[in-house]
Amino acid sequence: MLTDGESRNGAINWSNKGDRFTYYTTKRNGKDWDVYMADIKHPEKAVPVLEPEGTWIAVDWSPDDKQLLVLNYVSANESYFHILDIKSKKLTPVNPSKQKIAYVGASYAKNRKGIFLVSDEGGEYQHLRYYDIKSQKSKDITPNLKWNVSDFTLSDDGNFIAYSVNEGGIDKVHLLNIKKEYKEVKLPEFPLG
Repeated sequence: MLTDGESRNGAINWSNKGDRFTYYTTKRNGKDWDVYMADIKHPEKAVPVLEPEGTWIAVDWSPDDKQLLVLNYVSANESYFHILDIKSKKLTPVNPSKQKIAYVGASYAKNRKGIFLVSDEGGEYQHLRYYDIKSQKSKDITPNLKWNVSDFTLSDDGNFIAYSVNEGGIDKVHLLNIKKEYKEVKLPEFPLG
């Protein structure tokens, strides 16, 4: 057993290299969710990398494994992403805004220049967005959707992004070509049942 058997622990996230992993734990005070990191060779020697107040979860590793994308969950209607530099422990806000935004998920782009996010920023529905780290600007890449994006994943080469949308009770998968300015790729239709 890697944890104390008493605290709440979860959200294991492996580094791209596969030599380290992160997870959250409440072992410090039984209340706050801290982010811990462990080496695969000595997982029992996990160390804290983030111990603020509140609920914090490591969501993704940067492509070079030097940073973590971490979520500070406040409520179903409010959450905040930050980039955590593992070495310096510096936290940098992602998509800073005075607006309360609900995020569903996030992932680093393979080009290391941005982050894909699902949020309700500026609207009623959860849309897929791209956040440019350098300019600190986000762009809605699913602007015409009248439904919520529920999940997404990037292809291994970083050229495509697949996302699912619940359209009137039926989940539909969409595919965007990232290299062609998020142009929709036509997928074959499969009959239900």
